[in-house]
Amino acid sequence: SLTLSSAPLHLRLGRTRPQVFPPKTDIGLANLVDRIDRMSSLNPTWMHVTWGAGGSTQARSLELAGASQGMGLETCLHLTCTNLEEGVLDKTLKRAKELGVVNLPLFEEVPRSLLSLAARAALDAHSS
Repeated sequence: SLTLSSAPLHLRLGRTRPQVFPPKTDIGLANLVDRIDRMSSLNPTWMHVTWGAGGSTQARSLELAGASQGMGLETCLHLTCTNLEEGVLDKTLKRAKELGVVNLPLFEEVPRSLLSLAARAALDAHSS
């Protein structure tokens, strides 16, 4: 078991940036949230949460990012913008904002024509 006193120096200095992938089951999600809570004692710089490409784990990714952010961890939700149905990105951006998750790098180019005016404004605000 890793404790703060036995952790490598970069962990003790809070220079970690763990990346988590949302599990497929409710039990797995509860277990991962518990592990993130324990990792928070190591003061990570960021907590990276992946988002399922094509929609496989999008809801769990948002829930996980919200839980991490709610623990006081700076959380980065990596959005993979491939195979999205119309309106999914808008809903995701809105929900992420409600959860307090504001670090949202986008992977893959999203044609701006697929985004609503609100989503374009949100992306522009995040990029400035």
